[in-house]
Amino acid sequence: MDTIEKLRKKIDIIDNKLIGLFDSRMKYAYKIGEIKGKNDSPIHVNDREKEIFDSLKKINANHITENELLHLFKEIIKLGRKHGERGKSNQNEIN
Repeated sequence: MDTIEKLRKKIDIIDNKLIGLFDSRMKYAYKIGEIKGKNDSPIHVNDREKEIFDSLKKINANHITENELLHLFKEIIKLGRKHGERGKSNQNEIN
């Protein structure tokens, strides 16, 4: 039988994995920003966000609702945009 402590340790392990994945996602958002800086492209692309949200709606999660998933990814995308802007700004400084 699981105890609260065992379950919390499992959550801690998952949290560490999530942080690693989010960090990787932000790294790629930054690199995309660098490329967009070279091409003078906008960071925010509505079609790409729609594509992400449409794909999320197809995911069958057992313990998180579609609305919760969409809310979570709105925040993740917002953060990714910030990293993309940083990458774009740094690229513009190099050129």
